[in-house]
Amino acid sequence: MKVVIPGENHPQNISYDGHLEIDAEMSLKYLDNIKAEGFEIHDRTIELAKLIFKDITENNWESMGKGYKHVVGRISLSLTCIEAIVPFVWKYPEIHIHPAYHANIADVMIEINNILNGE
Repeated sequence: MKVVIPGENHPQNISYDGHLEIDAEMSLKYLDNIKAEGFEIHDRTIELAKLIFKDITENNWESMGKGYKHVVGRISLSLTCIEAIVPFVWKYPEIHIHPAYHANIADVMIEINNILNGE
């Protein structure tokens, strides 16, 4: 798993050949697509989303704001990529999320890395 965040010395359009680039827009489209096809989010998605948003549940995430939804989509798509052995990159994971939650994103990244490593 790779993470791309904006910075002073980083070009805005970094590309990783062979990796699915998961950003907020893709995460939201993914949610729309699985819903339209009658699929559910990955089983572990809410468990990991709770590392960021303590108040999120299976029953309320769809009624939450854009920040919550793109995190749910990003996590679900990432877990699906892991199972399908598709390398991926998280682009700007902090976008649309209140700064108070930014540090919690790292907890999810650590847990996803643990899953990638079979832990």
